[in-house]
Amino acid sequence: MTVKRQRNAFASLRTPCAGRGSEGVSLKAKVFIPIIIVAALAGEGYYHFVYLPRHRPPLAIAYVMPRTLEVLNTPAQVRVRVATLDRHDMVEIVNIYGPWREIRLPGGNRGWVRADGLMDSSTYHAGQLLATKVGHLTAQAAGHTLTQMGLRVEPSRRAPLLAELRNGQVLRIFGRRVVGPASLAPMPSEVWYLVQAGAMAGWVRGRLVSLDIPPAISMYAEDVNLVAWITLQTVPDDGREVPEYLTADRGYEAPCDFTHIRVFTWSVKTQQYVTAYVRGGLCGFFPITTEKKDGVPYFWLRLKDAKGREYEQAYKMLDTIVRPAGTIEGWGPSAAPAAYHALASMRARRRMQPESLADRRSPLQLRERG
Repeated sequence: MTVKRQRNAFASLRTPCAGRGSEGVSLKAKVFIPIIIVAALAGEGYYHFVYLPRHRPPLAIAYVMPRTLEVLNTPAQVRVRVATLDRHDMVEIVNIYGPWREIRLPGGNRGWVRADGLMDSSTYHAGQLLATKVGHLTAQAAGHTLTQMGLRVEPSRRAPLLAELRNGQVLRIFGRRVVGPASLAPMPSEVWYLVQAGAMAGWVRGRLVSLDIPPAISMYAEDVNLVAWITLQTVPDDGREVPEYLTADRGYEAPCDFTHIRVFTWSVKTQQYVTAYVRGGLCGFFPITTEKKDGVPYFWLRLKDAKGREYEQAYKMLDTIVRPAGTIEGWGPSAAPAAYHALASMRARRRMQPESLADRRSPLQLRERG
């Protein structure tokens, strides 16, 4: 009996404790389970509305075309500017809405811009290739735009735009191409120039460009259609350096880039330009290439004869005397100077070798004259 009472006493002591423990577990569950649910929902919301928009693969890569481009918070009528981009800045397109593009900015922020302010990746890289190309060429002339105009990746009105050039934009001209009409309509052919405008390069319509002939030789261009002028060298005169020019002009109906060349040297005694060399009856094409080797100016003309044979004619200028220096069959990729000098070096070495070696012909097929 005594043992039974003791068991009941112990049981009565354990029961309240167990009840309090159950209440403690229930209270913790009521507190922490909602917190866990809220945290899970917040994490899911962050993933869908913050992380994914910042890390979702873009629809396309694009580059800014104008000098500056405003980024807006919305394409709606009531909007505010959130950022300003500079020309050639890269952006990621993540959404398309009519003429608007939603873009992702560096850092993950997003905004909206008009589609006509962007150029696609292929157009941008084509423009970069053109800029690299003209960087290795000799400028044939200089001028400026007569109106606002498009700089295009190809000599065609349908070619993608690289930039909109302002009225009066200064240009350096490197090439010329005559393009027929883009349709069957009876339209005349158009002349296009390959130009450099600042750090950009591309094609513009020739009739919207005015050539800026140097004032010192402008009087010699009054009766001719001057299309190119290149400085061969400068000569000192009373503390200043005066340029000596190679010029090229073209008959107005000629299918070539130029038909006539002239070299002007400076006379310190008479203080005027003197014609040192003249040659006409040509059918030449840009670019005219120049180089100085051991202080001697050289220039190369890309020519085509009456039978359509393409060749390059080399000239060298010794003081005020200009002489033909040789020809190279075909038109190389602006490599005539290197080819000529390599051949001249080869011939110099041959003069020091046995006749059996000197009888071999050069693969460049250069025929030296004079």
